[in-house]
Amino acid sequence: MYSWRKISGGFPEALDIELPEDMDYDTLGGMIFSCLRTIPADGSEFDVEVNGLQIHVEKLEDQRVETALVKKLIVEKDEAEEDEEKESRRGWWEKEKDEKK
Repeated sequence: MYSWRKISGGFPEALDIELPEDMDYDTLGGMIFSCLRTIPADGSEFDVEVNGLQIHVEKLEDQRVETALVKKLIVEKDEAEEDEEKESRRGWWEKEKDEKK
């Protein structure tokens, strides 16, 4: 279990994700609130999806995110992306063998 307030505190590295460089926030709470139209009432629990993450806010106190569960979303790839990935993993000897056929 980790504890972060600042985004620069290591959670992008821990979850192996890259966040946009042009973000207008530097805290996890800021990232969460950037998805909302209004600030929820203290004691609220809610979910947001942002930057490839699913975030469940467990405790909101004094308009601050006190605890949240953060989970990396699994991105489904389409067939073209899967074929491209398979092709990139093929060794030069396999590609050369196919070209000779």
